[in-house]
This record gives sequence, C-alpha cells and structure tokens, in this order.
Amino acid sequence: MSWEIDLKSAIKHMVIILALIFIHFGLTPVLPSRSNYEDPDVVSCRELLEVMQMQDGYDPTATTNVARFQAEIKLELARRAITRNPIGPSLLIKHDVWFHTFLEFTKLTEDEAPIYSKRVYDYKQDALIEYRVDRVIEEVIEGRK
Repeated sequence: MSWEIDLKSAIKHMVIILALIFIHFGLTPVLPSRSNYEDPDVVSCRELLEVMQMQDGYDPTATTNVARFQAEIKLELARRAITRNPIGPSLLIKHDVWFHTFLEFTKLTEDEAPIYSKRVYDYKQDALIEYRVDRVIEEVIEGRK
C-alpha cells in the first residue's frame, strides 16, 4: 500500500476537513473588507445547477456529506472562473440562489430540506469564493521548525 497522494487530492481533502471543522463548531469565516475588492461575479442558478448535477456517488442531503458537496461545488466554480479569467473578480453565491437551486437539484420542498441548508438560507449566509492566488495569501509567517 502506498501512502503517497498527489497535491490536488491533498488540497481537496484539506478543504473538506476545514469545512467540517467550520460546520461542526458553527463558525463563519471572516471575510476581508469589501473595500479591498471589486464587485464579485454573482454565480447564476443555471451554472450552480450545472455544477451540482456533476456530483454523484453520495447523497448531498446527508449531513455527513454536506462539506464534501459544498467543497466540490466551490472548487469546480473556482476552476471554471480560472479558465475564463485567472485574474477576474471573486465569485459570489447568494444564499437564496444556493438554497433554491439546491431544492431544484434534490427535488425537495422547503419543508423537506435538510436543516443545514435551511440555516444558510435563514441566516442569509452568502459565500464568497476567492480563487486568485495573489488575493488569497497576504503573508506567510514562518513557524517553528
């Protein structure tokens, strides 16, 4: 058995683990001041649904799968944005667009929706996806060796 994994796979797993930690502790990442950024591109229902439909092999309505589902959606949207314009603006998924597209994708009613999806909608939690390398990392501080 080989313990080697490629960088892409490692990053994907790290994103999923971080998302699970945020969800478990009910944390919301602090976003930089909007004054530092131009207006983001708003993700359309059509594109979001298209990306959701790419997901398979697991139940996205199960709480245990929410981090994977959201991470894979956001990573695919970022990949597409990089392809279109590597230095373009960040992406914005509005809470109502996410919720209603999720309902359309899962064919659930609002009452049947999983609690995690209802809370994002109820608390109006939009998602800002920053994919440009020069905007993600401001400073690297060397830690202990």
